[in-house]
Amino acid sequence: MSHVVMSKANEEKTHRDFRGMGQRLAEEVISFLKKKHARYGRFKNVKLSFVGRSIDNVIIRTALADSLMEPYREYLHTYLSLFRVHTWVIYTVLTLDFGSQRS
Repeated sequence: MSHVVMSKANEEKTHRDFRGMGQRLAEEVISFLKKKHARYGRFKNVKLSFVGRSIDNVIIRTALADSLMEPYREYLHTYLSLFRVHTWVIYTVLTLDFGSQRS
């Protein structure tokens, strides 16, 4: 059984620092996992994945580094990062060549 959870831990709280936002995300993930454990009585076959866009990736990486997540890191499966703000690249230029050439 798969579950997709859209985080709400930082809605209306984005004016704070990344450490606080990361910790809130970690707490939300752990709360979700504990509820599932209470319901099913096990963590068997748990695969924890994250998908982030833009600045979300900084928050996800901060959450994953938080000590609260230590017992749950073994369940990490996928981390998909879109729009690489977290690499601190200010400007990225993407050029596509569709094969057109000038004579």
